[in-house]
Order: sequence, then structure tokens, then C-alpha cells
Amino acid sequence: MAANGNKRVLFAELFISEVDCPRCHFTVNPSLNTVHITELEGYISRHPGNHLPPVHEQARLENLLRAAEGELSQYEERIREMMEQVEKSRVRMTSSIRRLRVMIKPSIHRLPPELLSHIFMLHEPRPYESQRYSLILSHVCTRWRALALSMPRLWCRFGLIIPSRTYHVHESHPQRMLNFVKFCLENSGDKPLDLSVYSYSDNESTFHRYSSSLAQLVAHSHRWRHVDFDTGRSYLEIPESLPMLETISLRFSQSLVADRTRTVSTPRLRSLCLNDAESLGRFDLQTLTELTITEGSGISAIKALDILRSCKMLTSFSTFIYIIDEQPPLPSQNVVVSSLRTLDIQTLEDGDFFSRLTLPCLSDLTLIGDEMHAIEFPFTSFYGMLSRSRPTLLSLNLEGWTIPTQRLLDVLLTIPSLETFIIWNPESLLYSPILSTEFLEQMTFPTKGVDIVRYKDSVLLPSVVNIHFELGQHPFDHNALTRMVDSRFYDGNWTGDTMHKLKQLQSFSLCCCPTKLNEYTRSRLMSTQGKGLKVSIEFLDPCFYSI
Repeated sequence: MAANGNKRVLFAELFISEVDCPRCHFTVNPSLNTVHITELEGYISRHPGNHLPPVHEQARLENLLRAAEGELSQYEERIREMMEQVEKSRVRMTSSIRRLRVMIKPSIHRLPPELLSHIFMLHEPRPYESQRYSLILSHVCTRWRALALSMPRLWCRFGLIIPSRTYHVHESHPQRMLNFVKFCLENSGDKPLDLSVYSYSDNESTFHRYSSSLAQLVAHSHRWRHVDFDTGRSYLEIPESLPMLETISLRFSQSLVADRTRTVSTPRLRSLCLNDAESLGRFDLQTLTELTITEGSGISAIKALDILRSCKMLTSFSTFIYIIDEQPPLPSQNVVVSSLRTLDIQTLEDGDFFSRLTLPCLSDLTLIGDEMHAIEFPFTSFYGMLSRSRPTLLSLNLEGWTIPTQRLLDVLLTIPSLETFIIWNPESLLYSPILSTEFLEQMTFPTKGVDIVRYKDSVLLPSVVNIHFELGQHPFDHNALTRMVDSRFYDGNWTGDTMHKLKQLQSFSLCCCPTKLNEYTRSRLMSTQGKGLKVSIEFLDPCFYSI
């Protein structure tokens, strides 16, 4: 009994006198009444748990209970207050520790200016960030501002975004943009300029408000190195000489260039992107290595051949061919021999374009037909080009075509060097799928327990390590698909004389209708991911399903 009394005395002292924590020395002086808990504990200790108080004690005990509940609320409120005080102290201490740690430990503030300036230049801002990037760096601290202003290279790369509706910005925006352009041009010294101008406004009055900024850019056109103009309409007259220009991209929905016949001197031009093919002749293309003509206009097959014939240094060509000439193949002496390495062509008609072309250096090829209504693949001319060129093709993407399985096999047998293979089934169910059971079986490597009659006794695409199948809405043979993937990934099961020439599959991805892929096949494919194969499965958006 004496021990219980001592506990009550200690408990009372805890809430009456000041408490100094032995660990953190936090002092608390709660002025709380502890009489009720003493009386409550005394009554409970004198009676068992199943005690039924007599009637004359009911009123006193009810008052005691209410008083004890009120006292408990005071304890809880005091605990909350103490926790809030401790949390505030913790936050203040954490902030102070972080700031002190930055001061005493090595940080970016201690980097020498040469290294810090190199870090500044490593960042590649997105087009919509390029206007702010240099300004943000120059506003971090005094040291960074001094360093930024001493770096002309930091100010020779910037972009402008002209709003499509002027009422979305403050009326002072054109003047502030002009000030920014002048500031960048002044601080960049005589360094080459990397510029981008974005606008999707066809409003002439909008461009007029920003004409002063554009005029400043044109005045320094002799310093242009990398230029990207993506605007609704062209209000810029390209200067006659661009001596430092290396890459230029001009995307205009409507060209207002007055003189299309005047040639622009571009002795260093390497990369050109246009959506107005008629402006192509304005540029000096002797040093051009990369050319892109967007789908906005497209060119004829004859024009494409003329480009390949005249641009001797061209290594990458991407365009949309809207007309394929129906003329018979030209004599062999008129076949264009090009050093192209990358070719990306979309066309809507079959023809003999490839019969006039020899591409011995080709390594990356993308051929897109009609994405909505598949057209017949130009097998004869394309197969002839491959047989004549014998390129070391590494990547092939075929989309929007119909082609019989045996003809596709004939094409693939001519390019055993292929490493990346992307192929699409026709989007419409009106056309037969390219990824048939026969094709999947021929894509299967010779393995133990698998007996397949090989087409022309050859193993198809022995070097492919990346495969992407766009199955679309077409049904497919699940067993043939999983066998093909397993045979190319599990190299321990390979058999035959050619097994030393086979390469193990590294990545496999497919896109299909979710109703066409059962759970067992999906699990089988995904199980290989844990063993080293990179697997990706995507499903078509239901809104694209055909009825």
C-alpha cells in the first residue's frame, strides 16, 4: 500500500512541479489538478472490477467521473502543446543544421569558376526553358551572376516564344522580349548563335508587335549556327548569306517568302528541315548530310531521286513521297547510287522508286505505307535494291503494308545483319495479318524439341536482338509467339550448325488489342523479364478499335 502511495506522490509531483528532461533538458511547468486521479485510483483499488456501487454513491462517482474526464482532456491538450513546441524546435534545428552543413562541407559554392562554367554549359534546356535558363543562373547569387555575365557562350543559346493570343500576356511583353534579345546578343559577343523561335499564331498584328525582336535576330544572321523557326507563317526573309549556319529547321504553315529563286549561301550547312519543299532550292546543299521534308508538303519520287543524286554527302534523308511515278524502271546506268545511312520514307502508292536506287551504305531504314488502308508492299523494286546494294542493314521498320509471308521472308533473308526489327500488322481487319503463324515459326531459332521446316533451309534474322511487333486488332498464334521468343532468348537450347552465328534476344515488345492476348501468354512473356530479357507489352486504346 505504501508503494502505491509513493507512485501517486511521484505522479502528482510530475504534473505539479517543473520537470527538467535529463536528455534534452526541456523544462515543463504544467499547472494541472491531480486530485481527481488520486481519488479515482483510491476508489478503484479498494473495490474489485465487478463491484456494483450502492445507490447513495452513484451521484458522487458520476461527478468524479466527469471531473476525471475533464482532467484527462487537460492532459491531452497539454501533450499536444508540448508536441507542437518540440516539433517547432525540431524544424528550426533541422533548418539550421542543413545551412551549417552546406557552409562547412564541400559544395557547388566551392567549385572553381572553370568547372562551374562547364556545368552551366552541360544543361540542355528545352525550347520553352531556353529563354529563362541563363537568366535563372545569373540570379542565384552574386558569384554566379558575375560568372554568367563573363560567359558569352551562355548567352548565345536562347529561344523566343511568341504567344498565339496577345491578350494572354501583359502589354509590355513585346518590349521586355526585345530587351532580352538585345541583352543576349550583347553578352554573347561574337560567338555563334543557337536560336529557336516558336509561335502558332497566324495573326499578322501579333507578329508585327514582335517584329523588332525578330529584326534583331536577322541583323545577327551572320552568327547563326543552329536555328529552329516553328511559326504559323513566315515573316522572315532569309538573308543571302549565312556563313556559320550548320543546322536550320523552318516549319511554316504558309510561306510568305517573296523570292524563291534567290540562293542562300550556306557553306557549312549540315542539317536542313523544311515543310515547304519549294524552298529547298534556295539553299546550298553541297555540304548537306541530313535532310528532312515533313509530311506537310511532300515531294515526288523524281524529286527525291534528284536530291539523292545532287547531295553527294547526304547520309540521312526523311520525306513523304506523295506521287510514285508509274514509268518503267530506268536503265541501270541511270540508277542513283547514294551513300545514305538512314532513310525514312512514307508513301501512299506503289511504284519503282527503289528500282532506281542503290544504297550500299544503308544501315537504318523506315518504310511507311498507308497507316489507315494498307497498300501492297513494293516487293520487286525493293528486293532488287537490296540484292543490288547488299547493305549492312541494322534497323528495319515496316508499317502500313500488306505483303505475302513468303515475299517478306525473301526480303528478310537478304539482310542477315539486321539487329532491330519493327513490323506492323495492317490496321484494318480487312487485310491479312503480316505476323502470321507461318512467319512466327520461321522466326523461331532451331532448338531442342522444335522441328520446323526452314524456308530455303535458312535461319531467319540470326543477328536480331531487338524485336517490336505491332499486332493491332488481328488475332495471332499465342503458342507460336511464345516459342519464337523463348527460342531466341534461351541460348542453351540452340542446336544446329549455325548456332554459333545466332545472337541472343535482348528486348521484345508488342502492342495488341487487350482482348487478343490471354493471361497465360502474357505471364509467359513477362516471366523472361526476370531472367534478363527486356519485355514490354502495350495495349491499343479502345477508341481505335474497328467494328
